[in-house]
Amino acid sequence: MTAMSSRVQKEKAAQFRRFHHEAPLLVLPNVWDAASARIVAQAGFRAIATTSSGVAAALGYSDGQHISREMMIEAIARITRVVECPVTADIEAGYGNSIEEVLQTIKAVIMTGAVGFNIEDSLKQQEKALVDISYQVELIKALRELATSMDVPFVINARVDVFLLAISEPESRFEHAVQRANAYLQAGA
Repeated sequence: MTAMSSRVQKEKAAQFRRFHHEAPLLVLPNVWDAASARIVAQAGFRAIATTSSGVAAALGYSDGQHISREMMIEAIARITRVVECPVTADIEAGYGNSIEEVLQTIKAVIMTGAVGFNIEDSLKQQEKALVDISYQVELIKALRELATSMDVPFVINARVDVFLLAISEPESRFEHAVQRANAYLQAGA
């Protein structure tokens, strides 16, 4: 990454963070390739997000980390190259079986020029289940440390999949989701 691209990426990351806190409401249309990214950017959206499902489908795969990390990173890189607005990337559960492997993924995502990412707290490749909350908290802390060490104010969107996977009894899902969300917020999301 050049000094210029690093500076521009930092500015976009700060801008993207501001979008979360100021009017108008941030709308993040999902894109899956360079062409869809251009169309959305030309429509005037302030920022865009990638969709793991759309990227996978465009490449002939199903969602749930069924494409390789490299294929996902390449898709994100093609998208960030063709738009001027901030891009946040859906990286599912991080394309790794350990914190170190997920850190490698996020480092590669940062190197594409993206300024944020969405990380899920579920594993779709196995039985649909949530990862242990303590693991996810440690992961988010490590991801925040990585972004800080790379000097990019990256936005970490920690997705809570309690409702998506129908975890626990319906009457306790909200409390369960809020508990996880608060833990992720405290960890750096």
